[in-house]
Amino acid sequence: MDFAVIFFWSFACVVIFLCLKSSINNQEKMQSLLFIFLLLTGGYLSSHIFNTGSGKWLFITIAITFLLNTALIFLFIFTKAYFFSQHVNKMREKAKQTNSLDFINCLIKLHKKYPVYVLYAPSENTVEICYNIFNVNPVIGKKLYLKTLSNRHIRFTVKNIILLPALNDDFICTLESFYNNSDETKDIIDNYIRKIQGNQQLPWLINNAVPTDTKEK
Repeated sequence: MDFAVIFFWSFACVVIFLCLKSSINNQEKMQSLLFIFLLLTGGYLSSHIFNTGSGKWLFITIAITFLLNTALIFLFIFTKAYFFSQHVNKMREKAKQTNSLDFINCLIKLHKKYPVYVLYAPSENTVEICYNIFNVNPVIGKKLYLKTLSNRHIRFTVKNIILLPALNDDFICTLESFYNNSDETKDIIDNYIRKIQGNQQLPWLINNAVPTDTKEK
């Protein structure tokens, strides 16, 4: 086997190993190492078409690297969205089999891996427990793509980022911040979950309360 081929794939394996190892602690380092790997892959592939070091080789190397990087980004985004969607479906089923308090504690515990928020919009009589599908930090003026426990997909433009909720404005915040804010916010979330457990239509309506006799004792 050609020495250049052995060297390339040996180096590629080292880079992949370092990417996996560094992904645990440093995402930026992983991205940098992955880009180097893609650049080497592009250089290796283009060397079969043009002489290494020529202008055409350099152009093709850059083009292949860009295409591979773009393909991986889209693959990562859609794969992550798929697994988020599967997790939401799993949580929807779990909500129907678990008492409200245990279920909420479960959601909060998993927040780091699966960020869960409360979308509260009194202007639309709406409250939803939802997942930030692409796991991006909320930024004022930017849209978030959310999937809710009531199985809706929502695009929400962030207007307010609130740590301690006040129930007058539309906002989005973490489930933990909302739920632990006051007895009123606890009741809102408990009521929302009971409506999902009871397969009630339009569970996201704030003023559509569960009848008293169906509440947990």
